[in-house]
Amino acid sequence: MTSVTELPTGEGTWAAAAVGTDLYVGTYTPGDIHKVDTRTGTATKVADVKPDPFIWCLDAAPDGKIYAGTYPRGRVVEYDPATGQTRDFGQVVPGEQYVRSIAVDETTIYAGVGAKAHLSPSTGPPAPSARSCRPNWPTAYVASEIAGGLGTTPVEKEAQPAAFDLRTKRVRWSLVPVQGATSISDLVARRGKLYGVADTGVLFEFDPWRRKVTRIVQVPLSAARSGTLVETHGRLYGTDGRTIYRLDPSAMTISTVVDGLDAQAYGTQPLLAAAPDGRALYALRARNLVRVTL
Repeated sequence: MTSVTELPTGEGTWAAAAVGTDLYVGTYTPGDIHKVDTRTGTATKVADVKPDPFIWCLDAAPDGKIYAGTYPRGRVVEYDPATGQTRDFGQVVPGEQYVRSIAVDETTIYAGVGAKAHLSPSTGPPAPSARSCRPNWPTAYVASEIAGGLGTTPVEKEAQPAAFDLRTKRVRWSLVPVQGATSISDLVARRGKLYGVADTGVLFEFDPWRRKVTRIVQVPLSAARSGTLVETHGRLYGTDGRTIYRLDPSAMTISTVVDGLDAQAYGTQPLLAAAPDGRALYALRARNLVRVTL
């Protein structure tokens, strides 16, 4: 560990996105957006998502704008660091309370919401909740969990990734990569392959062209049976909230980078973000934001 940063507000956090040397962190109770200057370690509240008290997810667009998904009104809110202004896109889908995952490219915001997954805009049939989304033009890869919103009945028995064509707005394929998995908590793309974490403790490598799992390795999971992956400068890292590990794709093995984090955050998704230059990772140690030099 090289630094610890206390956030000015919030009972906890589980969303972060990097822009240059700045790290933006979304909190809950209240739903605030903080900017952490990674050069000085200082944190400043820059925006909020009122009236919603929860920021569920964050992503940064190529132009540096920050997009937040909220609960319980299921809204998308934009924050522009250049002007300090916010823009409220409103509720993504009428009646849906959660924006569980969000991804942004040059032209489009993709939001996974509520009891049914909607890749906005979407013309496909209802599906399980979208747990993670990774745009990789001309495709957005979406991974699911069978559980929907609270009180809903699952419509599928196993979790699956899907390929959504950003040009035709159609789902090209979806399939089950890990038998018995009910959630795929994260996906990353690297050199033509997808890597995902299933709630069975399997980290899988998937070939989208052959549409098959090529290799697997067991990884630690959080108490909620989830894990987070990041890719930075060709390297892959993961966390369960207690340990940060590195995945060696050539050997499909993992090695510990740091342990003993014991992150405390509301929600089920462990937090991990990479510095833009690839020299550090950001995570939680207990309730504090920490920088891990690589």
